[in-house]
Amino acid sequence: MLAALLSLAGAGHALAAASQWEEVQGAAVRVVISDQPDADGRMRGALQIELQPGWKTYWIDPGDAGVPPSVALSVDGRPGAVEIGYPVPGRHDDGYSVWAGYDHPVSFALTIDAPAPAGGPLEFAVFLGVCETICIPLQATLTVQPGDAAGSEHKAIVDGAFDSLPGEPRPGLRVVAARVEGEHVRIETEAPTGAAPELFLASTVARMFGAPAEPPQGDGRVFLVPLVTNDTAEPEQARYTLVSGDEAVSGVITIDP
Repeated sequence: MLAALLSLAGAGHALAAASQWEEVQGAAVRVVISDQPDADGRMRGALQIELQPGWKTYWIDPGDAGVPPSVALSVDGRPGAVEIGYPVPGRHDDGYSVWAGYDHPVSFALTIDAPAPAGGPLEFAVFLGVCETICIPLQATLTVQPGDAAGSEHKAIVDGAFDSLPGEPRPGLRVVAARVEGEHVRIETEAPTGAAPELFLASTVARMFGAPAEPPQGDGRVFLVPLVTNDTAEPEQARYTLVSGDEAVSGVITIDP
């Protein structure tokens, strides 16, 4: 089924603004771009990931045994920059660890800052993990020629990736405080009444987090996040996604020691 899907997706788009598909067992990836660079060299793109049923891939924080996605850019040997935007992940328990990721085809939004002048092809070095019962690293260099015309299919993929991103934190739906308390980080949130919120907190350079849980008193807007490792006594910023019903926001919070 995956091979047929890839064949259909690639048919008739030899000059489209998309890389070739890179396949491994259970998955395939490509990079799609929809825009020419603006005056500052930035453009929008998507890392499109097709997964066979039963296969998964990871969010920015893959837990203690996964592979976080990474995308690096070069043009004619000169480095560029790529910022990855993630849709809301799901929580997965494989029996020995709990982690955040996706069990369905997904596209990550890419904000691309190419070195100017970006006349040559864009080469994206992609590294991520896909897993069923075992995990397989997927490492590939995906090449896109920005001078090619982007088709409506490719623009729709990129627009969909950006449309699926969580919104900006706002009063009433955001993390408002985070501080270390013993072996946990206490996370205080604002969320609407009704559905209990769900929190995803990305580990940092110095701190690795476990899966968030509600504190014993059952306050659904406060989470206790286990500290798996804590190698600093300094404040540190961490990325998060907070979900409440059909709404989600992503932001950055300072964790106070």
